[in-house]
Amino acid sequence: MGRVARAGSVVGEGIATTASGLLSDLGAPGVPPQDEWRAGLGQMIGHRTGAPAALRPFVHQLDRLGAVVVSGDVVGFDGAEIRWENVTEVTLGPVVDVLTAMAVPREVERLTAVLPPLPGRAWVVRQAVDTLVAVCVAAGSLAVSVDDALSGTVPVAVGYKGQFRSKVTEPGLFASLIAASVPQVASAIVHEAEYRGIPVTTAPRSRAGDRAVAIQGVARALAERLSRLPDDDERDGASA
Repeated sequence: MGRVARAGSVVGEGIATTASGLLSDLGAPGVPPQDEWRAGLGQMIGHRTGAPAALRPFVHQLDRLGAVVVSGDVVGFDGAEIRWENVTEVTLGPVVDVLTAMAVPREVERLTAVLPPLPGRAWVVRQAVDTLVAVCVAAGSLAVSVDDALSGTVPVAVGYKGQFRSKVTEPGLFASLIAASVPQVASAIVHEAEYRGIPVTTAPRSRAGDRAVAIQGVARALAERLSRLPDDDERDGASA
């Protein structure tokens, strides 16, 4: 019951304070981008929780599922980093299309799948979901209203030249929320693309956007999933 109560309170004042602190610690990329700026899910968990030494390698693996990197040399999301000379197109779109009801269970499943079934995995997954809740709250708090927040435009795809064919990398939930929370991310990417003559297009709102939930709704849905995650001794057979 204690864990349920804790999850139920994550969209309150305490987590909002945590969210503000997390974003303050991140800073922002320069516009135009020069030095590398990076925000990773594993990086944020390690910073806010002081992960036990035995779990740090697993925590850092989460940067493959949630990360943004921007510099004058590279751009990328979720472990895929592309040199600007290989970028062929940048596509922008409304963050509302990312925040669909399906995004929550899909993200939790991805978090669980990437980590080996070892003692401590449930603790890492809970910390990851808790951090996603905090970023949701931060993104929502930037706007005067939820509608304003949902109208924000973020990078939704970067096309680039692969070794044998053209490829596209798309940000996941965490990367999209970071881009919504730190407007300089989109500004830096667009500035560098335009400077290099790379086309920047805007994607039309997809039909998935019609089923989207508000940012605060995503936070509540994540909190609910957090309340249903088993303890380490239930899932892994040991406590972290």
